[in-house]
Amino acid sequence: MSMEGRIRRLEGEHAEPEETPGEAQERRRRIREDAERSIERSRLEGKEPVFEITDAGDVLCTHDGKPVTQSHETLAEEWFWDYYEMGNPGGLVYDPETEAFYMPRSAGRIAGELAFSRTRCYLPRFFHALGDRGADPYCISAPERIELAP
Repeated sequence: MSMEGRIRRLEGEHAEPEETPGEAQERRRRIREDAERSIERSRLEGKEPVFEITDAGDVLCTHDGKPVTQSHETLAEEWFWDYYEMGNPGGLVYDPETEAFYMPRSAGRIAGELAFSRTRCYLPRFFHALGDRGADPYCISAPERIELAP
């Protein structure tokens, strides 16, 4: 499948049913602007950018070419790869199949709830994983979860 076909298919999966062509164009513009800011920030910090923007204006992740189809995914991708490259300092459970980090077993807590992934980030869980003990990772309940081995 061509890159354009892959992007159209992914956008179709994530598009709102009532999204008009103008709304889709606006969504893609916001994604590009977010990616441009991220690329500039990375260059200023001396890091490799997480995104590249094609000549057609599509935004792709530089790690694997995954298309970004929703604006919230730009921040989720950035934070995911930063945390991944840090080596999982918070001891979360990483699942390579879903490319996501999940909450570990903890006294009296539900294990296996999503902390963050390449497409979604629950802020209290992300900050807790980075060492902010003031962040309560269990103040929310995430519908996404995996079964953890005992």
